[in-house]
Amino acid sequence: MFEQCVWLNEPSDWHLEAGVLNVTTDQKTDFWRETHYGFTRDTGHFFNCSTAGDFTAEVRVQARYEELYDQAGIMGV
Repeated sequence: MFEQCVWLNEPSDWHLEAGVLNVTTDQKTDFWRETHYGFTRDTGHFFNCSTAGDFTAEVRVQARYEELYDQAGIMGV
């Protein structure tokens, strides 16, 4: 499945091993939509896989959150 994925804002440090995606995020990357302050950010890392029809996605995130607002998860477009 991962062979079909493409990056939006590819991180400098990532690798895929035994079906596990490991990413070290670059600094100052973010996704925000229409914030109270009037800005939009599209600099975050997004490993995009297209799908057709119904599907189930299961994600396990293991991270070292160090800064305020550090977060990770699944995103759809």
